[in-house]
Amino acid sequence: MAIAPLLPDLVDADCDASNAVGDCVYPTGTRVSGKLQVALADPRDATKSPAFGVIVEKLTSTTCVVRTRGELDGVYSGLSIGAMVWLDLNGLLTQNNATIVALSGGEVIVQSMGIATDVDLVQLRPEMPMVRIGV
Repeated sequence: MAIAPLLPDLVDADCDASNAVGDCVYPTGTRVSGKLQVALADPRDATKSPAFGVIVEKLTSTTCVVRTRGELDGVYSGLSIGAMVWLDLNGLLTQNNATIVALSGGEVIVQSMGIATDVDLVQLRPEMPMVRIGV
């Protein structure tokens, strides 16, 4: 059995103009001219998750750089060192996964995205599989 190659830590992608640095994204379709197509992840919609990375730079209004794993430095601040980070209902990272379940009011996919190693540093490791919870 062949093992699929991993994505590099940073990938260029086409994104929506409304996407911003810090957004967690999922792949939306096949590559166009060699670039991934991405959009904002939503844990309430199985077709818009799991997230595979976080936008770390907008090159133009519709092109971006996505970090798929490794150090996510300076994108988020005020983090609790040693605490897990999760995909939240707005497609961002949160350290309060209880809020995700409490606010959803329906089925939600709880996805661990990594751990805070400093107040502004996340060791990004998007987890798959996720847990689907119906509330």
